Amino acid sequence: MPEDTAVLNQKIKALEAQLQEARDQCRTLEDEMRHTRDRFAAALRALPVIIFATDADGSLVFFNHEFERVTGYTAVDLLDETDVSDLLFHKDAGVCIVKDLECRKWQFTDKGGSPKVVVWSNISETVPLPEWTSWKIGLDLTELESMRDQMKVLQGLIPICAHCKKIRNDQGFWTQLESYLAAHSEADFTHGICPDCMAQYFSEYDIEG
Repeated sequence: MPEDTAVLNQKIKALEAQLQEARDQCRTLEDEMRHTRDRFAAALRALPVIIFATDADGSLVFFNHEFERVTGYTAVDLLDETDVSDLLFHKDAGVCIVKDLECRKWQFTDKGGSPKVVVWSNISETVPLPEWTSWKIGLDLTELESMRDQMKVLQGLIPICAHCKKIRNDQGFWTQLESYLAAHSEADFTHGICPDCMAQYFSEYDIEG
């Protein structure tokens, strides 16, 4: 019997050693996973595109620096938001093409009250992540949309008088070219006289003298 007890104790010690080794391996794997997760999160925070993730309840569980810059919101501001999607997907702004892919633009108002236009891509199905029920990447198009709108008014056919060069506006009134361009662009005007007009209308004046 004593020998059997000794053998049994040895087996127990061997099993305990194996169990401890397994625990150590689990801790190592957990540490490696945590470090990998932290590095991944740090990389996402530094990316120059908007990234945010929500849980099953729609509560915000992750967002990066670009999210803060574009929306103006911080974690403290969004503590009471039950569904951040209601904030960011306020108004459908139509379709746009990004690298031959059809994407959807959305309008919302940032914390300061300024309108924003962002095109979003849902990454959840392509790259599913634990604890992130949904996560999306967004590109801020606000400045680009503003420039496009400013340029749009000067595209297409503009009715202009062949004689006096006045332009007919959308209300049907004829306005000076300078007034029309000033109202529909960021251009300012300064006046001078070209050499042809100087020779034709002011030849009797000796400008150089």
